[in-house]
Amino acid sequence: MSEDGVTGLAGIRVIEMASYISGPMAGSLLGELGAEIIKIEHPPTGDPFRGWGSAESPRASFVAYNTGKSSVCVDWTKERAWFDELVKSADVLLSNFRPGTQEKLGLTYEKLKAVNPRLIVCNITGFGREGEYAERPCYDAVAQAMSGLMSQLTDLENPQCVGPPLSDTVAGLFSAVGILSALVERQQTGVGRAVDVSMVGSSLSLIRGSVGAELVDGAKSGRLTRAMSSQSYAFVGSDKEPFVVHLSTPQKFWLGLLEAVGRSELAQDERFKDKRSRVANYEALKAELQKEFMKAPRDTWLTRLNELDVPCGPVFTSSQAATNPILLSSISPDPMEQFEASKRIWLEGLKAGEKPRTPSLGQDNQKFGLDSLEVSSDNA
Repeated sequence: MSEDGVTGLAGIRVIEMASYISGPMAGSLLGELGAEIIKIEHPPTGDPFRGWGSAESPRASFVAYNTGKSSVCVDWTKERAWFDELVKSADVLLSNFRPGTQEKLGLTYEKLKAVNPRLIVCNITGFGREGEYAERPCYDAVAQAMSGLMSQLTDLENPQCVGPPLSDTVAGLFSAVGILSALVERQQTGVGRAVDVSMVGSSLSLIRGSVGAELVDGAKSGRLTRAMSSQSYAFVGSDKEPFVVHLSTPQKFWLGLLEAVGRSELAQDERFKDKRSRVANYEALKAELQKEFMKAPRDTWLTRLNELDVPCGPVFTSSQAATNPILLSSISPDPMEQFEASKRIWLEGLKAGEKPRTPSLGQDNQKFGLDSLEVSSDNA
């Protein structure tokens, strides 16, 4: 708590009954804003993500979405009285079950509001609560594919599943937004509500511009559509190190780029005289610029571009980004500690608490009135 009373979500209790990425992503965001997150894990192994990763870093994927939470490992269906008491004390219940499973377990808002009328129940599904696909299994690649998102990330004639779990991540983000909205509403109404988020619907929102262009203008979209329209380019310097330049619409960025590479005459070239022309001749312009960028190493170009106020940046690997002191809020010699402590959201004036750490399986059983959990070292 800060001197001016800023508390974020302090005092909000969230029961997280979710695994893998989408639900834990939402829980981690709420926890970062100050909420208490109680992660319910099923014995004997808990969230399957605990077992992913390499021998050197077996918890990396789990750490990414579960730092700062409490862990209770229990078959709650056999401890229903205990579970109902926990629900009575909670503000939010977060899950990522198929609709039928949520109903079977009695975890719908309609069932749980009888236990706690103020409870907000958020469930993340693949395809929504209703419809022909509602009960189908859905993971990130399926949601990316069926939302149309993947069509803009891969060659459709030689398709590949590429990149990070975008569908899982954006579903978690939208769930957190929905929960925050329901919490604000509850201040006025005094009652909770159901929040339903689908992975496919969330993913579709990432390509709203392309969808609109196709439906309204009939313009087909693909991997380069966004790059061309936004005038985004990726290059390498003479040292083969990659970087990007994003010109967008302002003319000053285009002219600054030309000054940086010493090719001001291109501003008079009919192929590149205005943004529309540059979009139409995207590949030709990129080729012209790449020839110039091969004359010096990346850092030289980035220094020159930044001096001229041109939006640009190096292409970092994930590990380079995660250990870059300028990008992170906290620095530690221990990469895992640094990763766990980094924040995505800052509330000005909110005093930082203890450094969050990732819970071991069932470490908080006794804290929440259950017997301590004995697990093997393989599951710890």
